[in-house]
Amino acid sequence: MIYIGAKNETKDELDKLLHLTISQRRIPLEINKLVNTLRNNKNVEVRIANSIWVDQFYELLESFIHNINSNYNGELYHENFENVGEVCHKLLN
Repeated sequence: MIYIGAKNETKDELDKLLHLTISQRRIPLEINKLVNTLRNNKNVEVRIANSIWVDQFYELLESFIHNINSNYNGELYHENFENVGEVCHKLLN
């Protein structure tokens, strides 16, 4: 999910790390195809938990938020990262 919002140096580093051979724009389509293929296989059980945790003061582009919601069925959480202990407590409970 982070890759689809990455630009410039961050995108280049993720390209190298993930060894991706398709364009950044095609990633959500390919992920959807893969998930649908797995869900349609009666021998496979698919459980997906997607979330992105962002500092409450960090602004995300609406297009990125829309992409996460529509293509990944992901949740987006804005938290106060100044108190990491509280964030971790929320994650664990």
